[in-house]
Amino acid sequence: LQGVMSYPIAAYTEFRHAFRTSDLVPLPPPLGMHHSFMVLELEGSSWEICLERFDDSMEVMAGNREVLRSIASRYRATGELRPVDGERPVEELQRVKLGFWVGLPVVRVRDLYAWIKGPLAASWQPHELSMAEWQHFTGELQQFLKHGKNDVFIHSQRVRLPKAS
Repeated sequence: LQGVMSYPIAAYTEFRHAFRTSDLVPLPPPLGMHHSFMVLELEGSSWEICLERFDDSMEVMAGNREVLRSIASRYRATGELRPVDGERPVEELQRVKLGFWVGLPVVRVRDLYAWIKGPLAASWQPHELSMAEWQHFTGELQQFLKHGKNDVFIHSQRVRLPKAS
């Protein structure tokens, strides 16, 4: 990513994929159980960045816009196929514009990197399915991209009870 660190992030698109358990109790997002990942468009570049929390890892893919969109909807950054089928496709949400032209702060790739390395890393919690960390991560990322602040809003406000022995 060294060559794109100074590029502003122009927009993001969230992608969602329903869990198989949602077949039993079909609730619409944000109520239903789904996994989500984000694709970030870079201003003045044909590159995009895909960010995804999976288990206890941050997965990142970067590359040409057309290629990345095609790959990210079918594969995780690890190369593992997404469990997609006709009843549970990857849903692409509406594109959200960012930056100066829409009255929001300009957030550059280097700012995103500093946020991931700093506040997000400091507040990172072990994966717990019941807490839906992947959904919290995309919410935190959206807040950062819209406000340009290095705070982690959602993660740090959740209270975790000690696990029963």
